[in-house]
Amino acid sequence: GVQVSYSDATTAADGATSSLPLGEKIAFETDLFVGIFYLRFKDITAPYANDATKMSSHSAYFDGKKRFYQMVVQGRFKVDDLTFADLCFGDVYDKPFVGVPKGRIMKIYEKFMETLAPGLIMDMTSDHPTILMLVGCAQTLRADVEGDEPTDFDALVDHTESIGDFGTKRRKKLSNPKTARKYDVDPGKVYTFECYDHTMDFANYKQVVMLGHKIDMLQTLNGQSLALGMYKRDSTNVFKFPIWNEGLVVAAAEEENTKK
Repeated sequence: GVQVSYSDATTAADGATSSLPLGEKIAFETDLFVGIFYLRFKDITAPYANDATKMSSHSAYFDGKKRFYQMVVQGRFKVDDLTFADLCFGDVYDKPFVGVPKGRIMKIYEKFMETLAPGLIMDMTSDHPTILMLVGCAQTLRADVEGDEPTDFDALVDHTESIGDFGTKRRKKLSNPKTARKYDVDPGKVYTFECYDHTMDFANYKQVVMLGHKIDMLQTLNGQSLALGMYKRDSTNVFKFPIWNEGLVVAAAEEENTKK
């Protein structure tokens, strides 16, 4: 089967590729953001095999839930000209996907997903596939005074009073560019974004689409890695954490050897 080990996940946030351990807070800094990155996969428990506390935390977070992963990004933006309509989670790819249906069904699926989330940019069939969603769509969003930000990521809750008065409609308002642009990003605040999903199985490199159908992303990505990243809507990269499957690592090494 297709598996991802924690040593296969990498980040180039510091300008050089390095191992990304799962279930640990990773400090990083780019031109636009400084903070920490935290990631864990439901199906990967090996990193906690000798740590009963972390194993208990992992089990408690995922038990009874369909989500495949948890990503938390926490930190400060380093510029003062951003609104919530300017920032997206997702990735932009350099090469076209392989084997993705390019007919009517895929177009219907893309439009259906964009209807559910007005700020979603989903193009899986072009030469440069793009999947981006406004950061306000995050399952949990916080803006805290520095020093008041949460350090325990097991049960995060919204704290958005300093951003705006959303009531129970925070995700709806911040997922729509027309309303999201009314809310500024404050470089003086520490933001916490929690994202999880039951359609993208990073650990097994599978994308669950309509009617439970699964796309094998190992074949689809055309030698590219999946990634968790943040972009401006003009595709400027804020940060990006590639997640390499062992099969891609082997294929890349073989391709490199053939060039020698």
